[in-house]
Amino acid sequence: MDKRWSLQGMTALVTGGASGIGHAIVEELAGFGAKIHVSNVGVVRPKPTIENVEDDFTFHISTNLESGYHLSQLSHPLLKASGYGSIVFISSIAGVISIGCGTSIYSLTKGALNQLARNLACEWAKDGIRSNAVAPNFIHTTLAQPFLQSAGFNESLSSRTPLGRAGEPMKLHH
Repeated sequence: MDKRWSLQGMTALVTGGASGIGHAIVEELAGFGAKIHVSNVGVVRPKPTIENVEDDFTFHISTNLESGYHLSQLSHPLLKASGYGSIVFISSIAGVISIGCGTSIYSLTKGALNQLARNLACEWAKDGIRSNAVAPNFIHTTLAQPFLQSAGFNESLSSRTPLGRAGEPMKLHH
């Protein structure tokens, strides 16, 4: 491997790395020699906004937003001490545009995650820490399957996606 791309001696913390996008990230980092902070967590309970109850809201906020926020807080001293660091949040296209399909709470958590990444980038730059959010469209994962199994949804997705289909987890890093 070209040493310019080596991650030998580096450590990465990946949350939600057991399947889907997180697993693809783990595989890629390991391939570059990292001892494997990507905050990759996401849950969705799709239903119309007027049917959501307090538990739905709390569940989405705590899982999709608070987890990344608190992990970043806890990681800051270690990243600062290293002299460099990078936080990468896995957000969603739903945090940027409306995707419909009963995902209002999910979407607002991903939009907030995007803003958290921008704020941390500005606040922690002085400490040598970068912060970014990646907002993929629909990717073939367990989380997306209920949507992707709908012919009507797939038709809509195809019409507004340049590749005309959902993405694959192992292609996300390219």
